Amino acid sequence: KNFHKCEGSIASLDRLLTMPSLKTVVITGRWAVYMTGKGTASESHERRRLFAEGDEAANRAAFEALLMTTIEKIRASGRHVVIIGPVPELGFHLPTEMTKAMMQGKPAEFTLPRKDFDERQKDVLPFFAKLDTLDGVEALYPHERLCDATQCRTTADGDALYIDDDHLSPTGAAFIAPLLKTSIGVK
Repeated sequence: KNFHKCEGSIASLDRLLTMPSLKTVVITGRWAVYMTGKGTASESHERRRLFAEGDEAANRAAFEALLMTTIEKIRASGRHVVIIGPVPELGFHLPTEMTKAMMQGKPAEFTLPRKDFDERQKDVLPFFAKLDTLDGVEALYPHERLCDATQCRTTADGDALYIDDDHLSPTGAAFIAPLLKTSIGVK
């Protein structure tokens, strides 16, 4: 009853898992939101917990259990699972900020401090590292392409890597595509 909006997705997954041609299932999400029940500091502070009751620890436990149940269902069908790890959440609408900067004659280069990403994902990354040890499960980490030791990039050759504050643009998706190609067997 708490996840009535997800029923269509669950039914779609069940249908997909009956297809013999399906070999790999890729899962992605805005993991820190699911795990903590909170958006970034610039977003509204409405609760986004999986359940109305409970605290952040209860939300985290519920998230981990639900994701594990989904992964086990996919693994039981004999498919390989690829989990796309967290993409750095900017906390600002990148195209808008780039446009403002260009209109003011300023450089349209923005970064996110790596420490902000690490803090936001402090519980997600260790959980994904555990998932990555399971047979038939592989975790991929977009931040390994988007970030260095001190910052996470938002542009490449002047092109926005995001369409908003947390969704990659086609350029951003192409930028991290090498991570995924090997996992899904694309050369």
